[in-house]
Amino acid sequence: MPETDATSSIPPIHFEETLRSVAGLHAEHRANATQHQRVVDRITSLLCHAGFVAGLTVFVVGWLIMNGFAFVHGSCARPRLPLRG
Repeated sequence: MPETDATSSIPPIHFEETLRSVAGLHAEHRANATQHQRVVDRITSLLCHAGFVAGLTVFVVGWLIMNGFAFVHGSCARPRLPLRG
């Protein structure tokens, strides 16, 4: 197993400065954001999770399967007007 140099695990100074700068920009944005922007940010952060996407996919596929069963078994609503060709 190759030995790692202790100094190689320390990030360069410019990297730390960049991280602090980006963190400062995020903090400034959060401090100046309106209530509407915070609500939209929270909603989008919830909707972008893989669990939400998977749950929505399961829901839509289940809905389609149930509609398919309803169609096959004749429990779908029939159109009131005759279809014209």
